[in-house]
Amino acid sequence: DNGQKFIFTNKHKKLFSKNGYLIIKNALSDKLCKKLNQKIKLLTRKELNKKNSYIYGSGKLLRIYHLIEKDKLFRDLLFHPIVTQFCNFAFKRDTLHEKYFLSSFHGNTLFPGAESQKLHVDVNLPNPLPNWMIRVNVNYIIHDYNEKNGATVVVPKSHKKLISPTRLKKLKINK
Repeated sequence: DNGQKFIFTNKHKKLFSKNGYLIIKNALSDKLCKKLNQKIKLLTRKELNKKNSYIYGSGKLLRIYHLIEKDKLFRDLLFHPIVTQFCNFAFKRDTLHEKYFLSSFHGNTLFPGAESQKLHVDVNLPNPLPNWMIRVNVNYIIHDYNEKNGATVVVPKSHKKLISPTRLKKLKINK
């Protein structure tokens, strides 16, 4: 984003393998984050004007699907060096098929009073979960957030438990 090449280091690999998540601070410039935030706000307004926008939960959560078709800014995020290097590491295996593919690319808007999601695994599989990589989620945090305004919750090391994290201790992660 800022013209520098990102290098996915052995330290990154070890942290991800140990914890099941990785935080890379300042991956995007402040300027790009502001542009993305403005674009999401514009898309949120457009979605709210549609009769078929995807509003879920108590009606205070809105998901904007198909960001890949909405703006080049979003398409460029898919090919950010962090994403490509990380996915090449996470899905490193011998195969005649593609090692990974995009299954969803969306933005979420939480309105005041939105409820927390229940802890879950973003794949529809029964317990026990397989011991191989099924899916990777990449979250670009484009503005500061915390527990009060909708921070992402992760369960460190839950990837080693091979069960859904609903009963495990949670850890709130801030930018």
